[in-house]
Amino acid sequence: NFFILHSILRRVSTLITYYILRHTNITPNSISLFQFVLTIVIGIMFSFSNFLNGSILLIFWVLLDNLDGELARVKKLESNIGLALEKYNSDLMYIICIPSINLGLYHLGDYSIIYFITSFFACSIYSILRSFISTFPKEKIPLKNKIIIFIACQFKNMDYLRKKNKL
Repeated sequence: NFFILHSILRRVSTLITYYILRHTNITPNSISLFQFVLTIVIGIMFSFSNFLNGSILLIFWVLLDNLDGELARVKKLESNIGLALEKYNSDLMYIICIPSINLGLYHLGDYSIIYFITSFFACSIYSILRSFISTFPKEKIPLKNKIIIFIACQFKNMDYLRKKNKL
């Protein structure tokens, strides 16, 4: 939710970042590594239909995602390893989170297993496409193809394409 992310979590994360800077030696990469473990725990909770605790941990995961970026910028610790960890954390979350929710709903008897399978493949394909489309420079994307425009406008750095796409 945009409100939760930008109005609440950003304010909380800046306070925590300030505290971490003054009182600890925690690095952005250590936060990112912890996020990997947390992603697995969230996936397990959702898979076993523990949606409330999984959701709380998911909000905590987003808070940590803010923290590692803020710490990296403030401490000027941006590195190729940090960029890779950031990308792989997000990809892992996409691949695990939604399918595990569907698996939890399947265990409750609310969904067919086909929803789990479909969401797993959809999230995996999204993670693969995100790597390619979000890094393409404007000049290399064939902007005459409506399907490419539709896919490309789903990514953060392609806001200008959203104005061209009626969907």
